[in-house]
Amino acid sequence: MHKSLVFTLLLTTALAQAKPPAIGGISERQMRTLRTLGRPIYVPTHLPAGFHLDQVTTTMADHREGYTLTYRGPDNSGSFSGEIEVEMVTGEIGSVGSRDTQIPFTHPTMGKSIVDWNDKGHEGVTEWLAAQKDKGPFYHVTGENLKDGKDLARVAESLRPAR
Repeated sequence: MHKSLVFTLLLTTALAQAKPPAIGGISERQMRTLRTLGRPIYVPTHLPAGFHLDQVTTTMADHREGYTLTYRGPDNSGSFSGEIEVEMVTGEIGSVGSRDTQIPFTHPTMGKSIVDWNDKGHEGVTEWLAAQKDKGPFYHVTGENLKDGKDLARVAESLRPAR
């Protein structure tokens, strides 16, 4: 009984000390860097199968700051050249343009939006999203070499603030 109690205590201690899973694949160190921006950090809670975080970049220049989370995974042919980026910027933003297909989606806190999707190029971009209408920071999701724009819409709908 004594050995069982010691093992239970060791296991409980090990589990309590285990690091929580990375949010959106972002390490604690990367999250600390992102938090230096002083803005809400939105990360995807859904990614297409096989996608993983490849790069985290921050920008701080000329009254404009932001971050880009780059995820890579299999493209529409199965090779690993698919890319999804989640971007946040402050300051002025432009329109995203118009492509072949518009795919509507609704983010739970940022409202209705669309993915502008290029059927031939298998690429797309969401309209800019904001937690407060017409007031930054602004977020959007881009994708290249994906199966379809619905994947991009699901990623955009899944954006949640990191805690």
